[in-house]
Amino acid sequence: MKIGCDTGYFIRLLEGNSKAMDVWKNIVEGESQCLVSCVTLLELHRLALQEKLDFQGVKILLGSISAVCKVFWCDSEEKLILASTLSKDLDLPIAQSVILMTFVFSKVKTIYTTDAKLVSCEPGIETILL
Repeated sequence: MKIGCDTGYFIRLLEGNSKAMDVWKNIVEGESQCLVSCVTLLELHRLALQEKLDFQGVKILLGSISAVCKVFWCDSEEKLILASTLSKDLDLPIAQSVILMTFVFSKVKTIYTTDAKLVSCEPGIETILL
């Protein structure tokens, strides 16, 4: 199953949230294909630099994400247009819209997030709040 995990999901994973850990286990074991926006990597690293997250923990997590998830890069005009349209239509900050664009563009079935703004924002995508 193709899923998307945003920044909030990974923060919950670092906090030891049991649901996030169950999802991660499924990803590592290959039961779910996980897509992660490049913006999520940026946000996690920034939070570590700001000392809001443990730097070494984030460093290990970023390596793990690269090893078991597909990192989605904003490398085309089509993707950027979709992100800006989502930002406008859903009144989302640009970082959130780029993360959401990752999931919409890649046709994920489920999003794991802590962001209530993403709940029911895209028809056909189930959103699970952690």
